[in-house]
Amino acid sequence: MANRLHHVIVPVTDMERSLHLFEDLLGFTLIVRLPKVGGKTMSKALGIPGMEAEMAYLQAPGRGTAVELIRFLDGGPAGDGKSDRVGPFGLSLSAEDLDGLHERLNREGWPPLSEPVRMPGPDGNPLRLFCIRTEEGLTLELVEQKNEGLS
Repeated sequence: MANRLHHVIVPVTDMERSLHLFEDLLGFTLIVRLPKVGGKTMSKALGIPGMEAEMAYLQAPGRGTAVELIRFLDGGPAGDGKSDRVGPFGLSLSAEDLDGLHERLNREGWPPLSEPVRMPGPDGNPLRLFCIRTEEGLTLELVEQKNEGLS
């Protein structure tokens, strides 16, 4: 099952302005900022070949909902590399049995964009994830993290 919000993914065109909004005006705490992420694992998981982005992961006050800001540097959803059109991204949901969920979604006609991939989470603990796209083009990220400390 994947029935608990892990974090909300917010595509942005101006990281500095967005960080000002979330940190200074809305009271979120910056957990980690990654000036450049990408590579084969990230591209595979998101189904975006050659994807490179900068990301920031913020926690709402009182350990509320976490927000991942993402600004595509290359290979973003618009397909032209450096577009200011970021396209629909979506939600990240916590999953208890990632492999079973992957199999079931595939069987039920929601083909995952990749096999589950391993990577470090924003809190440094390892996580596994894969993504699917809805018919409307929204990307849903399914995350399994055994020692969740941020959500």
